[in-house]
Amino acid sequence: MASGARGRRVACWNGARKG
Repeated sequence: MASGARGRRVACWNGARKG
């Protein structure tokens, strides 16, 4: 997950983890 968020943007885990 961290790898995807770092390659793309915080929106990756920001939406999956927060919203």
